[in-house]
Amino acid sequence: MANITALNKELHRNMTISHSKNYAHAKDQHILPVVVHEFASLCVEFPIVYVKNSDTGQFQAVAVMGFEPGENLYVGENQWDGVYVPACLRNYPLRLVNDKNDGKSMMVAVDEESPLVGEGGDNRLFDDEGQDSEFLKKSGQSMIQYVESAEITKAFINLLSEADLLVQKNLSVEINSKPMSIGGIYTVDESKLNELSEEKFSDLRKRGFLGPLYAQMISLNQVPRLAQLKAKRSN
Repeated sequence: MANITALNKELHRNMTISHSKNYAHAKDQHILPVVVHEFASLCVEFPIVYVKNSDTGQFQAVAVMGFEPGENLYVGENQWDGVYVPACLRNYPLRLVNDKNDGKSMMVAVDEESPLVGEGGDNRLFDDEGQDSEFLKKSGQSMIQYVESAEITKAFINLLSEADLLVQKNLSVEINSKPMSIGGIYTVDESKLNELSEEKFSDLRKRGFLGPLYAQMISLNQVPRLAQLKAKRSN
């Protein structure tokens, strides 16, 4: 169980973070949130789809890691069974949280229950003077970039939704002679995209969103790859 605590240079002076080789903290996550800046890298390995929050009606971009809840086919015993590691995984067990004393600011926190946390590990968080280590500085910059990318991703998805480009779809495959499908997902409707007005299409192009848009559509070709991983795990 996670124990998220804001970093404190006195309390966490000797804390270190070890590098995860298999990203085991994501072993039960069959979908992972992703941002537009990584769609080009993701699309050659993972299906990218959109899911809808039933309470808010908001869409989110995710990469599909498995066919069933609790299944991540890329988390191996000793390694990540993929080439690209989604950005949302890389900084764990560190994360940005809202500063309770300043609602407009964010601060770095750590999951103290993570097995990657301890003393004598790969990366120190603070130096001997109690100042942020280079590792912590780089991690902080990476997390800030991810938050900024997430905001741009929201704007991208809002444009797709407002243009009525997202359509519900089932991804169906056969694994070891057994039919299996992923439902409740959305993707860009190519026919609607082709019917988009020149003004709206130009807006997507000017914002640099055509690349991610097409990368998501192309990524659906990775469903058979996912099925192969499932079949391999089942044997």
